[in-house]
This record gives sequence, C-alpha cells and structure tokens, in this order.
Amino acid sequence: MYALEFRDVTARAPVYKKAGKRILHTFFPPKEPRQAGEPLLMGVSFTLARGEGLMLLGAREEVRAALDLAARGGAGVKAAGDVKTAFGAGEELVPRMTGEENARLFMELLPISRAAGACALMDAYSFSRLGAALKKPVNTYTPAMRAQLRLSLVLSVPPAVLVEDGALAKCNLDFADACVHRIRGELSRGMAFLCAQGDAAGRLCLSALRMEGGRVKERGNYGRLVRGYRAPRDMKAAFSAPLDVPPSARARLAFAQSLRLMQAMLMRLRG
Repeated sequence: MYALEFRDVTARAPVYKKAGKRILHTFFPPKEPRQAGEPLLMGVSFTLARGEGLMLLGAREEVRAALDLAARGGAGVKAAGDVKTAFGAGEELVPRMTGEENARLFMELLPISRAAGACALMDAYSFSRLGAALKKPVNTYTPAMRAQLRLSLVLSVPPAVLVEDGALAKCNLDFADACVHRIRGELSRGMAFLCAQGDAAGRLCLSALRMEGGRVKERGNYGRLVRGYRAPRDMKAAFSAPLDVPPSARARLAFAQSLRLMQAMLMRLRG
C-alpha cells in the first residue's frame, strides 16, 4: 500500500492575473520559461511508500507543480491518508491572526478529539520555541518564525504524508536539527516525506527522482543522483545548490548567471 501515488499526472503553467507577476515573469524568467497554460508536467508517474523519504530534482516550476499537486490532490494523484504541507513562505498561515489563533484554527480543522487537540497544541507551543511571539500577528513574523510555527503544528499531529519545500532551510540550525530528529522518528512509524532539493533532503531521503522537460527522467539513490545532477541555470537555484558544493563555487555560479541575465536584458532593450 502506497502513501502517495502519481499516475500519468499533467499540470500546466499558471496564468498570471496580476500585472506585477506578469512583469516579473517576463524580465526574470525561470530556466525553461513556460507560456501561460503550457504543460509543466506531462505524464508524471511515481509512488511514495510508507516510511519513505523522496526528494524531487528538476526545474523549479516543475518541482513546485508536483509538490502542489501532492498537497491538494488532483487527477491521477492518490493519497492513502491526510497530506500536510510545510512551505518556506508560510502561505498556509493566516497573516492577520496571531500565532496562537493560527495554531487553534489548525487543531480545530483536524479530525481529533478536544483532549488530543489540547495536548498537541501544548506540544506545538513548546516545540516552536516562539514564546511570547505566539501572541503577535503572523504578518510581523520573520520567515524563520513562520516556518517554525508551521513545522511545529504539522509535526504535533503527524500526517500520513508530509510535503516540505524550503521550510527547514528557513529555520535556524538548532530548530532544523530538532525537526529532522522528529521527522526521522515519524518516518520509522510510517509517515511518508516528499520534498524539494535542500539540506533536509540529504538527511531524510534515501531516494531521489529527477524530472526533465516535465517528465520523469530517473529515480534512484539520493547520493548518486545528486552528484550527477546539474542544477538549473538560474540565480535562485545557484544559491540553493547542494551543501557539498563549496560556497565560493555557488557564489561564482550566481555571479556568472547574473551577468548573463544583464546581457540578455541589454540585448532586449537594444532590439
């Protein structure tokens, strides 16, 4: 029995309705720019077993599309249980509500008893290490604080599948280590873990799946695939390169890509 299954899944690039996002997408395109409505995923199929950690490699748009579908479901996506997300931007939280109000809302939406919810709430408060900041609105939080709150809530009542994308990278090292320790314990008890490339992947995932051109290219051992993987050519990916790449090399790659971007913009203006 699989915790998560993708079978011939197709996803299309988003249509940007806001002018600001359209302009940003025009001048700072991803590695493989997609027109609105153009397919991002084409016939993607894979399975995630209980207790397994899987990392997705590929262009940022493709990986995020797969993670979004795993979280919210869709045609061809089946999950054997509840799926919870921990995204780095903290978009799951309600900005105008305080941390405590967000936590209570999270527990109220879970199919658990009040007593179990109260115990989980106390566990989340202590594990988050936010203290008095829990009484402040979430829109006053730093990215690290939002990530800590979301991870604490999700791990207080472990789901069948945890989808993580950058949340662990936002946290400080001590809190990230505590999360990794707890997630490992949940993996041993059957929770499945799906994530994008990052530091947590190497510590929690034994296997990886590489996508290219919207299709599954290869699946295998995490260490082997990461060593042979060439990161997408964009500045954001350069800074999120694997940790076994020296920081100086990542900085040089980011600088080279910024020069290419400036040259492309100058050529566009001259034309």
